[in-house]
Amino acid sequence: MKKRITKKAARELYPHMISVGYCNLQFLLKGTDPVFYSTRREGWACDYYELPGDLCVSTGYSPIGRKVSYDLCRAYDEKAEAVFRETYDWDDIKGKLSELLEDFAEDVEREVFA
Repeated sequence: MKKRITKKAARELYPHMISVGYCNLQFLLKGTDPVFYSTRREGWACDYYELPGDLCVSTGYSPIGRKVSYDLCRAYDEKAEAVFRETYDWDDIKGKLSELLEDFAEDVEREVFA
């Protein structure tokens, strides 16, 4: 179950925070539960997902962190969507998504934090 956290606390907790738009990684993050969420005056702002390599993804209406290119997000989300089309066993899907998340984290480290 995710817990509420302030954006300031999230920035301090995760020095390698990336920001992606709402639903830009919907297939890649499926099966991964968010650890925290933040709110704003209007309500829910974003969720935070922990990825391999001390990386955190902030996604929602008002995400925080360094922006990742839409093209990179789209490429990985399309690969994840293909996994759902080609595989029907949930354990196989989870394994393939886990591999994709690791590859995504490595590419993000090179693109954003290098």
